[in-house]
Amino acid sequence: MVADIKIKDTSIEVQRFFKNFQRDMPGIIKESLARASAFGSLKIQERTLKGKDADGNRFRPYSRRTIESRQEKGRQTSFVDLFDSGKMLGAITFISTASKGQIFFRRQAENRKAFFHDTGTGKLPRRPFFAIGRKEEDKIKKIFFDNIAKRTARP
Repeated sequence: MVADIKIKDTSIEVQRFFKNFQRDMPGIIKESLARASAFGSLKIQERTLKGKDADGNRFRPYSRRTIESRQEKGRQTSFVDLFDSGKMLGAITFISTASKGQIFFRRQAENRKAFFHDTGTGKLPRRPFFAIGRKEEDKIKKIFFDNIAKRTARP
């Protein structure tokens, strides 16, 4: 059994292909960065609500006073999830351009709260949550490159 492969192409078709590819590439990269950033944003939120940092470690426990306060409000106290009103985690969003994707907080007040949690500045213990872990980073890269491969595949 023999399989023949024949390529029939003219230089005009090749030029057209590369011209279209060059024109479409910034949009494809922007879309791929948006997909990767959306995934990163979602992972930060999901992981934080489970009480884990970027490396999968549990956050430092609540103080006795915080536990009492949370119990009075009917909130869970078995692990730290950084969820009080939902405003901080709800303010996490992303944006992408043709050259980068960014995950950030929509509102300055929530950004400030996150900074205090992340760095342990002020009265709060350090609970770094606003980061991408190694496993998440690998998945983000895969999402980015898979989307580019899918969008640039030619039938």
